[in-house]
Amino acid sequence: HATLPLPLDPPQPRAGGAIEPRVALVLRVAAPGGPLAIVTTHLDASREDRWRRQEAGTLGRLADSLRRAGDRALLLGGDLNAEPARAPID
Repeated sequence: HATLPLPLDPPQPRAGGAIEPRVALVLRVAAPGGPLAIVTTHLDASREDRWRRQEAGTLGRLADSLRRAGDRALLLGGDLNAEPARAPID
């Protein structure tokens, strides 16, 4: 359905000085129980939570927007690169 950017401020330089933007892939499915939104992503893999927190915040706002648009169920997954007790997951 859509690919949405997960912007960082400031952009995070990667190895060699490259900038590798992250995105979320959004798919909407017509399910028997009502619309289902599926979101998958690959969050930043650096040691600092700083970047993942920004990306997770964008994902939270995206989830809120999908619910307001009428999606009755939302499945969010992917490689979140954080342990369950870490700030990006909480």
